[in-house]
Amino acid sequence: EEVVNEQTATSIIKLINLVAQSCDPLCDQVSSGISGRGVTSTLPPLLRNDLKLPYKLVSSWHALLLTLLAVPNFKASLANAYCDTYRAVTGEYARGVGLIERSAYTLSVQFLNRISYVTDLVRERSLITNLFLCLYEILSLATISDVPTPVMRDFDNAGTSNLIAAIMVLLGHASLVGADDESLFRAFDAELNDIMNRSGGDSRHHGRVSTRGLTREHHRNLIEKSAMLNPKLDPTHDTLAHRRYSVCISDLKCVLNVVGMARHFASVPCKGGDDVPSALNSWIKTLSLAQNMDGQCWKDYSQAHVERENSNWVGAFNTSISLGSLYERLLKWEDSDPSPIDNCVTPVKLLSCADLCYYTLTKGVDKWQRGEMLSCLPTPAPSSMKVDHALKPA
Repeated sequence: EEVVNEQTATSIIKLINLVAQSCDPLCDQVSSGISGRGVTSTLPPLLRNDLKLPYKLVSSWHALLLTLLAVPNFKASLANAYCDTYRAVTGEYARGVGLIERSAYTLSVQFLNRISYVTDLVRERSLITNLFLCLYEILSLATISDVPTPVMRDFDNAGTSNLIAAIMVLLGHASLVGADDESLFRAFDAELNDIMNRSGGDSRHHGRVSTRGLTREHHRNLIEKSAMLNPKLDPTHDTLAHRRYSVCISDLKCVLNVVGMARHFASVPCKGGDDVPSALNSWIKTLSLAQNMDGQCWKDYSQAHVERENSNWVGAFNTSISLGSLYERLLKWEDSDPSPIDNCVTPVKLLSCADLCYYTLTKGVDKWQRGEMLSCLPTPAPSSMKVDHALKPA
């Protein structure tokens, strides 16, 4: 029965396509019917389920859409529906649903490189913000959520308190020199929570520890929480290994090639601060997340190196290349360039080049660096390292 229904639906779509191709007035009528004609449009639900449609049905459906894209009003309606359903569809695609060559992503070039459509989408539907937010959400799927075993193993080393003391001094807490373990860990906890609360860390690790009688278990919890400050990406995760983020990268390239869009990217919301989603904030979070994708660990000289290198670097390399391909487009503007967007749904303030550098340093690099210092635990020296290799006093 399902096969019969699929064949029937496919035949109907092909018939509608033939009618639309017969003459312009009929094409206009068909496009008006599918785009809504004053009532609920059929485009959003169809696009939302586009990745799940059978091959023959989706082929006929896309052929019909290509025919109807000759009508400007229909193209605008399709662009709106594409933007409205983008996060939901991209979220499913990132999790392995569908193939890109059988999806509506192949149609986006029809309107995402046209200044009139892109300008309306950015003004009314925050297109650029949605694209960067989707990119961040896709990469977040590949986050390593578990605390690495070496972190907990290293906690048992006698030098943990000394390491934390050095970190706190580097962060400006000179008064903690020579302090006892409990004072060190209290200050360490305060720094962790400051970073978590300001950078939207993993909510599972929010909250301060008890202020009385810090036990060894409390210390262990702090070390575990610090390891989650700057989550890392797993380069072997399917999202990175199969480049499921590529659809966002392609759409961003199209949009950023439109005159003025890169200038609009270099802006922050006028109200709401960091709580209001913006393209720039999402891009900073994406770059922070992409740090140390394929981090290297100390290896004993007796262990294999190049001859047995794993393939983790491939996913990290491809992701870095894709993210790096956006830089030239993102920085293609001058301070004097105006934004092509007026009366935006979310009013924004344009940043100068100097303002952008300062904003990135304070909102991105500073947070990431502080989190990296708080979460840093050195790899223990190999057990085979002999004392003779150690530095000798003068």
